[in-house]
Amino acid sequence: LGLRVRDAATGQARVQVLVKRNSPLPARSTTTVYTNRPEQTRVILEIVQSKGEREPEQSLGYFAFGPLRAPRLNYPVELSLAYDAEGLVRVTAKDLVTGEVLQREMAAGGDSDLQRLQQGRACIAAVKLIC
Repeated sequence: LGLRVRDAATGQARVQVLVKRNSPLPARSTTTVYTNRPEQTRVILEIVQSKGEREPEQSLGYFAFGPLRAPRLNYPVELSLAYDAEGLVRVTAKDLVTGEVLQREMAAGGDSDLQRLQQGRACIAAVKLIC
């Protein structure tokens, strides 16, 4: 589980792995990303998952963080990915200058899995047990 980033040396896109395959769950990892243009007012990240080394990455979706209050080159944004046993991915971005935080949840199988998970939780919450 990781994010697609631009390699500073080559300018090419690559995947930065944050949660390695077969990590015990729940798992969490944090990294800092930086803007690559002086006028950049937001950071857009693609969260990806790979099933194995020989298989292509699967995009879980995009995460946009901004507007940045004082945009500049190399503006720091801390990004955390947390992955739980239900397949829920929690993305948290924190502006290291202002302290502003934004969080989003995604499902490992994409938005349809997240919707099914939320519907299942609502259904279970509605069940009343009588003993």
